[in-house]
Amino acid sequence: IYIHSINAVEDKIKSGYVNTLNQISVKTDKVISEINQTYSKVAFDDRTITLMGMSRDQQPDWSYLCMQLLSTPYYVQSSEFNGFTYFKKSRIILSDTTMLYDDFYFNINDTKERLITSEVMNKLDNVTEKTCVKISNNISVLAYPIYDANSSIVVGVYAAYLSDSYINDIKFLLNDYKKTDFVINTLSENLIRINANGLVSSSDNEENDDIMNVNKKNNVTFTIKSDSSSLNYNLISPKNIYYSDFSSILLTIFIYIILSILCGLLIIFMSLKKNYQPIDDIINLVSQNSSSEHKLDGYDMIKDAFRSNLTEINSLKNELSNANSIVYEMNVKNLILGKVSPPDWDDFIEKFNINLYSDNFTVMIINIDSFDEIGLEIEDIDVDSPDTRYFVNYAVKNIIKETVTKNSTVFLADSEDKIICILNTNENPLNIAEEIRKTVYLYLKTTISIAISLTHNDYSNISLCYLEASTVFERSMMLSQGDIFEYSQIPQNYSEYAFSTDKELSLINSIKSGSYDDAERLINNIFEQNISSTSLYKCIIFDITGAILKAIDVIYKVYDDKGFNPNNTYLLDDISSCNSITETKEKILNVISIFCEIVNQHKSTKNTKLKAEILDFIENSYTNGELSIQHIADNLNRNPSYISRYFKEQMGMNLLEYINLKRIEYAKELLTQNLKITDVAEKSGFQNSASFIRVFKKVTGTTPGKYKINE
Repeated sequence: IYIHSINAVEDKIKSGYVNTLNQISVKTDKVISEINQTYSKVAFDDRTITLMGMSRDQQPDWSYLCMQLLSTPYYVQSSEFNGFTYFKKSRIILSDTTMLYDDFYFNINDTKERLITSEVMNKLDNVTEKTCVKISNNISVLAYPIYDANSSIVVGVYAAYLSDSYINDIKFLLNDYKKTDFVINTLSENLIRINANGLVSSSDNEENDDIMNVNKKNNVTFTIKSDSSSLNYNLISPKNIYYSDFSSILLTIFIYIILSILCGLLIIFMSLKKNYQPIDDIINLVSQNSSSEHKLDGYDMIKDAFRSNLTEINSLKNELSNANSIVYEMNVKNLILGKVSPPDWDDFIEKFNINLYSDNFTVMIINIDSFDEIGLEIEDIDVDSPDTRYFVNYAVKNIIKETVTKNSTVFLADSEDKIICILNTNENPLNIAEEIRKTVYLYLKTTISIAISLTHNDYSNISLCYLEASTVFERSMMLSQGDIFEYSQIPQNYSEYAFSTDKELSLINSIKSGSYDDAERLINNIFEQNISSTSLYKCIIFDITGAILKAIDVIYKVYDDKGFNPNNTYLLDDISSCNSITETKEKILNVISIFCEIVNQHKSTKNTKLKAEILDFIENSYTNGELSIQHIADNLNRNPSYISRYFKEQMGMNLLEYINLKRIEYAKELLTQNLKITDVAEKSGFQNSASFIRVFKKVTGTTPGKYKINE
């Protein structure tokens, strides 16, 4: 028994460390993969290659290319790591926000230690392969060499370092393991170490042996090889810590074994004295109530009697527990419906021995969004079965009970597929909700959404809290899953419809011209405005879809003999099946991207030089009232019909439409200067004010006078 106990306890402790290391390795693999991708994009970017060959005295061109590089999407840093690029020739470091020279200082992860840029550069000068470089006592970076395009000479270095967000996540996972370090063993055998205090440090090669080999006498080490790279991940724990709980458990087992032996000896001693009178009395007592028709051994009779009584007692306990659970949940549901009177409330608190910590009550509605990741973690499990959903629901409620602090009380009830949580606390409900969401995902790999009401005084306002939480929950169904939504965030008044005629025309023209960036900017602007109701949200999606169909119709007419397939409109079918605003926006932008690509593919086969000449001529002449297609054709020595047809193919709109758009944009600027309508019309290139007003209203959806007043 003792040997089996040793093995069982040790296996249990090991599994805890291994599971934690697995979680950390998955997260670290993802971060390392993102760093590798960012490094590849930076190293092979034409601007990076150009900058690597430039010296600092070419300052104007240098600054311009740097600003371009900083504006690229992939140079925006991840929440898990940050990085910077070192250019050897110019002795400049380009961080995610600025350029740093030799005599500059900069901080990493908001440390109090200010790093001298020149010292960091000197340490990066020796990088010839992917490695880890120690740039200060507590800071290390993963360094990636950038080679010259035509040789194997290292001309620069991309350096990445782990962010506070990543370090805090590792701290959380190591929280239960005292004095345990997480170690990353890189390609060059240098080490990055993270402990429960959150300190990040690296060791030189001479110190590695002490950490990884010599300390094996005093440490217990668990190692996993990375699935996506040649890195090794290690958990290193002191043996005295690792075996502390282990030893106490084994001591307890040993004591129980000794007690068992002593009890056995005592029984043998009593048996030898042949003092059977107590046993005879028990047998006589049990035999009077025994219903057995056949004779039993005395000991068997006692055993059967006790088993029968224990079974009956346990059955009664289960029935009583089930009845109490039903009564408890009925009281909670009556609370959220406002059907509990003061005497009923007092009886409820007394019956279930509930401690109230304040007069503040908040209602949270918790929805389990997805069961898919459970299927990835546990093989042969049906995520759609009622049993699985019941198990997850039950587990989530237990996590809620354990997460709520000692100074809080929680009431739980089920409502369809949702969990209703009434919180009585003096703490911030948002912090409690965030802790519940993180813990549920950590242990169940399940995302949940939480809708939180305002906090109200007195239990009689719990029904009001529930109405507020229900309102938030209904609105959250339009937003992304796996988040926390508060009633205080809902806009109470909404007076402007987010998708105006002006925006519809701008969206159509952006798609017709193949300008995805303009269309994306417009869609983001529309979705960033607060949508206060489901019906208004559906109207906006309906109008955006209609605008896309109009643009597609124009594209088809322009390219119907050039391979354009009108059946591509089936892509719009997916929009109606989206479950959230975020998913809907992604679908819409995907459709717009496809059709903008079609337009650009056709436009790219044309004479782009002529397009530039036309646009340049219009830019310099659109305020001229005599500007026309004939006028442009004469100045460019082209046929007017060809100019008109070519411009529409390239830009997705008529030439005169484009000229009017330029004039209207300029007119908007003039209207802010308190000029007369007639003067604005003349300066903008219109023949008369009537023509100006007609075109202005067609483009913007309002008259110049109203626009001027609003501005």
